[in-house]
Amino acid sequence: MIPMKPNSDLSVPLNPSWNPWPHGLAAFLSLFACAVAGMGIFATRHNQDLVSPDYYEQEIRYQEQIDRVTRTQALTDPVTVALSPDGRTLELRLPVAAQGTVQLYRPAEARLDREFPLALDAQGRQRLDLNPLKPGLWRARVQWQQGGQEFFRAANVILPER
Repeated sequence: MIPMKPNSDLSVPLNPSWNPWPHGLAAFLSLFACAVAGMGIFATRHNQDLVSPDYYEQEIRYQEQIDRVTRTQALTDPVTVALSPDGRTLELRLPVAAQGTVQLYRPAEARLDREFPLALDAQGRQRLDLNPLKPGLWRARVQWQQGGQEFFRAANVILPER
């Protein structure tokens, strides 16, 4: 039997029934603390690659890059960077006297980046075999020198599943 207050019109028990609020609040705060700790662990273990290791230095020299792109757009012969219809080769067309590099980088995984020297044929064309590369988005960057000036052309390449 539950003891009652003496001389009372209402029968109010001295020991109230179980109150869920303190337990619910403690459970909520515990779950919140676990979620914050889990997010902290995830954030420290997640690999966040920049596009390149010297990204900030490249940002400072960006005006030079703008000049390269402007000179490339002013060329009379078009510069093309295109994926073959079968998706297995990258076809480049540049001025014959060009000397430089072709960089293929994968924005999602910096460790998969590749760089190739330009080796143009007599018509100013080069083909790169893309079979060893993983399917998905790649960015082809072609940088070359010709006549004492630097030029640049970039193109997105999406390699299909094999």
